Amino acid sequence: MASSLDISQFFEVFFEESEELLAEMEGLLLAVDVSSASPEECNAIFRTAHSVKGGAATFGLDDMVEIAHIMESLLDDIRKGSRKLTEAHVSAFLQAKDLLKRQLNGYGQKQPIGSDASLDVLALLRSLSLQQPDDVGSRGQSDFPEAQAKARINLPKIERPHCFRMELPCMSEDDLNALVAELQLKGSLTFDKLPNGKTVFVLETTENLDTVVAICAFLCNPEDIHIAEETVQSNAKGASECFLPKQNGSTAGIQDVTYVRVNLEKVDQLMNLVGELVITQAMIDQHIGRLESARHGQLVSHLATLARNTHDLQESVMAIRMMPIELVFSRFPRMVRELAAKLGKKAKLITIGGATELDKGLIERIVDPITHLVRNSVDHGLEEPRIRLANNKSETGTITLSAIHEGGHIIIQVIDDGAGFDRGCIMRKAKDFGISVSEEMSDEELWEVVFTPGFTTVPSITKISGRGVGMDVVKRNISAMGGSVHILSTLGMGTTITISLPLTLAILDGMLVMAGDEVYILPLLSVVESLQPIPEQIHHITGKDMVIRVREEYIPLIFLHDLLDIQPRCSNPVDGIVVIVEGLGKKAALLIDNLLGQQQIVVKNIETNFRKIPWISGATILGDGNVSLILDVPSLLNINKRFELQRLQHQRVT
Repeated sequence: MASSLDISQFFEVFFEESEELLAEMEGLLLAVDVSSASPEECNAIFRTAHSVKGGAATFGLDDMVEIAHIMESLLDDIRKGSRKLTEAHVSAFLQAKDLLKRQLNGYGQKQPIGSDASLDVLALLRSLSLQQPDDVGSRGQSDFPEAQAKARINLPKIERPHCFRMELPCMSEDDLNALVAELQLKGSLTFDKLPNGKTVFVLETTENLDTVVAICAFLCNPEDIHIAEETVQSNAKGASECFLPKQNGSTAGIQDVTYVRVNLEKVDQLMNLVGELVITQAMIDQHIGRLESARHGQLVSHLATLARNTHDLQESVMAIRMMPIELVFSRFPRMVRELAAKLGKKAKLITIGGATELDKGLIERIVDPITHLVRNSVDHGLEEPRIRLANNKSETGTITLSAIHEGGHIIIQVIDDGAGFDRGCIMRKAKDFGISVSEEMSDEELWEVVFTPGFTTVPSITKISGRGVGMDVVKRNISAMGGSVHILSTLGMGTTITISLPLTLAILDGMLVMAGDEVYILPLLSVVESLQPIPEQIHHITGKDMVIRVREEYIPLIFLHDLLDIQPRCSNPVDGIVVIVEGLGKKAALLIDNLLGQQQIVVKNIETNFRKIPWISGATILGDGNVSLILDVPSLLNINKRFELQRLQHQRVT
C-alpha cells in the first residue's frame, strides 16, 4: 500500500486561514446593503462560508460543517435570486459567524465547546431556511417560534465527507485549470502532476461519486478516469486524519510555499539580537574616528560596509514585525452596528488607510484605546436620528477611522460628525468636579479636562457609559507607548481625536544632547531644528517664563536643567543652544548646553527595570557603554499649557 501523509500537520494553517475567512465574512455582512445587495456581494459571502465548510470538512469538524452548510444553502438561494437577503438573514449569519469562531477557538485550544452551544444558532438558521421568501422578507427572526422549535428538533444531518483520489490522463493547461476551478466548488482540493503527464487529484467533498465522475467526464473519457475512495476517520476530539498518498516522494497537491509562518517569540528574539548588534556597531563607530586613514584605510572601509549592512538588517527585521492597522480597524464595524442599534441611533463606519503598517507590539496595545474612542463617538458624539434631522444632518451619523504615516510616526484619527463638545457644559462639570478652569482657557486646553480620571458629562450611569472610566485610560495607555492624544471639537459639527504613535518602540534615530554633565537622547523625528539664540529673540512673559521668537512664531522655552534638577553649564539662553521639538501641532524649545551628534539607539524600557521617571520615556546604551536617558517629547510638549495663552497675549501686546 502506498505511504500516507497525516494532514493534521496542517492544522495550524487551517486555523489561521479560517480566522481570516471568518473576519472577511463579518466585514462583508456588515458592508452589504440589504435593500440593494449585488450578486457579487452575495457571491463573496457565499465563498467565505463555502471555504470554511470545506476546511472544516477536511479535518472532520462536523459541528462547524453543520453550521457552515446551512449558511451556504441559504446564501446559495440568495445569490441565485430565489430568496431575498434581509436584515434577519444578516443578523443570523453574524450569530453563526460568532459561533464558528468560538468552535474554531475551541478546537485550537483542544477544548471543543460541545454541540449544545450550536443548537440555538442551528435552529435560527433552520427556521429561516423553512420560511417562504415573502415571510422572511416581512417578518423578523424572533417571529418564528414554532418554526424555530421545529427546526431545533429536526436539525439537518450533514453527510459525512468523502475523500476521493482521482488519477486523470494528460490534458492541456486550460482544461486542467477549468477542471480545478470546477472541483474546488465541490470541496477541498489538492492536486499534483506526475512525471508521465497525468494528474492526481485528492478531493474532500460531501458530493457522491457519480457527481464527481460527471464533472471529470466533461474533459476526460470516463474509462480513462481512475478513482479510489480513501477513508476519513474522526477522532474523539472532533478532528480527523485523512491519509493522502505521496507521489515520487513529494506531497500530492502541496503547492510552492511563498511565505513562512514564524512564531512571534523567534521574531522578538531576532529583534533583540539585532538591537545588541546596533549597540555594538555604535561602540565600533566610537573608535573608528581615532584610526588613521593612511594606516587603516582598508579597515575603515570594511567597518563602513559593516555599518551599512547592520542598518539594512535592522530595517529588514523591523519590517517583519510591521502589520497593517486594518487588523485593528476590522474589529469595529460590527461593534458600531450593534451599539448604534442598542442606543436607537443610526451609524456607519468608514475606514481609511487600513494598509498603514505599525509594529505588532503596538497593534496589540492600541486596540483598547481605539475601542474606547469609537464607543464614545457612538454613545456621546452621534445624535439620535430625529435630532440630526432637526439640525439638517443625515439621520445616519458617520464615524471615520483613518491612519497615515507621518515621518516616523503613525497618525490615527477617530472622527465623528456628531454634536461636538459643549464648552459651557464641560466648564460646569469641571467646576463641580473641583477642576480649576477659566473662561480665558482655549478650547484645546479645556478639552484636556476630559482626560481627568472619573470625569464625565453623562448625567446618569448606563450599561455603556457614565462612570468616568475610559478617556483617562486612553491617555495613559497611549502615553505609555510613547505617543500623544489631541482633541479638536466644534459644537454641532463633530469631534476629531488624533493619536500619534511611533512606528516602533525598538530602534530609533536619536540626537545626543548635553545638559550639565549628562547626555540625553531626543528622538530625531521630533526635532525640527536647533539654533543659538540672540538676545532679541528671547521674551519674558510672567515671572521666569520665557518664549523664543523664531521667524515670527513664539515658542515656549523650557530650561531642561531646571526640569531635570541638574547643574547647568550655562543658564542664560544666549549662551546655550535651543532645540525646537514638535508633535501634533505643538512646539517647544529646549535649552541645552551642547549638541553631540546623532546616533541610532536601541530603546530599553526603564520603567520595567527601574521605575517611572518624569519626562523620560526610556533608556539606551551609548557607544562608550554608558547609559543615557531618552526624553519623552509628548510630555515635554504638554508640560505647561498656559504657554499657549500667554504666547497669544504676548502677540496681541506686541
